[in-house]
This record gives sequence, C-alpha cells and structure tokens, in this order.
Amino acid sequence: MAYELAKNGANLIITSTKEEDLLPIKSDLEIQYGIKVDTIETKCLDSSIDNILLHKNLNGLIYVAGFNPENDDLSNLNIPLDRIIQVNYRSFVKLILSLENEGMIKNDFSITSIGSVATARARGSNIIYSSSKKALEFFAQSLMHKYSDSSVMIQHYNVGFMQTSMLKNKGLIPAVKPEIVARHIIRNLDKNKIEYYPNFWKIICLILNLVPWFIFKRLRF
Repeated sequence: MAYELAKNGANLIITSTKEEDLLPIKSDLEIQYGIKVDTIETKCLDSSIDNILLHKNLNGLIYVAGFNPENDDLSNLNIPLDRIIQVNYRSFVKLILSLENEGMIKNDFSITSIGSVATARARGSNIIYSSSKKALEFFAQSLMHKYSDSSVMIQHYNVGFMQTSMLKNKGLIPAVKPEIVARHIIRNLDKNKIEYYPNFWKIICLILNLVPWFIFKRLRF
C-alpha cells in the first residue's frame, strides 16, 4: 500500500508494532520517490495515536491490520481475546474518535478500512476474528452515513485471500496479489464504497448467503 501511494507523490506515515521493520521501508520510499515518510511504532495504542495526532495536515487514513489466531472456535480458553478485538476493531474506532475530537476529519479527508470475506456469513470457525471484522464493517457504514453530507470519503473492503506469507492458499479460490488490492483501493479514495474485493467474491458471498440453514449448518470450513 505504501509503495502505491508513494508512486502518487504522497507523503506518508507508516506504522507497525516493530519500528525496526519500518526503517528500511522508510529509507527505500524516500530514496525511490523523494517523499517524506514518518514512522510510528504501535505497541502502545494510546501513545501511537498521540503521535498520529501530531500530524495536523493529515488528509487520509488507511487501516490495514489483522490478527487471526488458530483455534478461534471457542475451544481455547487462552485465546488472546483482547488482542483480536483490539487489532481488528477497537484500535480503528479509537483512532477515528481521536481524529474527530481533534477536528482532523475535514473536507476531502479519506478513511479506508480493510475487512475480510470471513464476515460474509457467521460460522463456527474464526468466531471472534470474523465478529470483530463484521463490527469494523458496520462502523465503516456508520461513518459513511455520518459524513454523507460532506466531502469526507469512506471506503471499506472485505478482501479475499491474498498472496502473503501469512496465508498459503491451496484451495480452489485464487489468491490476489497485495499490490493489485492496493492499486484498486488507491484508485477509489475519492469515492464512498463498501464492497467485496476481488469482484468474484461478491458472487461467492451472495451464494453463501443463499444456502438454506439446514444445509449450511452441516458445512465445515
């Protein structure tokens, strides 16, 4: 995402839980594209938000974060419940509340959040993760309604499988390259949009929701 934005000449703030991971990216972006890049470590939510709020000329936010541990099916009492909710939902909400309180969400501001196709229909796996991502989608819809009379743009994408080190997709459904997703998102920053992406996921999720309950309850995926 950062590289696609940099190609358009945007100065950036990039974040990660480990600042050392950001430094080579910062250096590469600044050298390649001649932009200014600030880095913020997000180990502590409150302090990272305080650092973001120092950038009063911020004109957009893209929230790309996810945490989806194994055994998220209520069978594991020790599952990191708070972290799942924090990463997938609460951090975004608190950041938006802070930006709004500081008057930083203004005309032509763009807010983008990344969800998951796991929210298409509730099932007995990925329970807390998908519930948090569904809350994220609902929050984005609420923002779209709140700012509907302004030039603030809201986008939320329920993204399908991506070709990353975190997911080695071996199923029948193809995984999409992250740079393709990034280009699509950046092309649409000036629009209000809540959608599944890639587009074929719209069909898959529609069919999934049309499956009768007496059949769906027998499916395991």
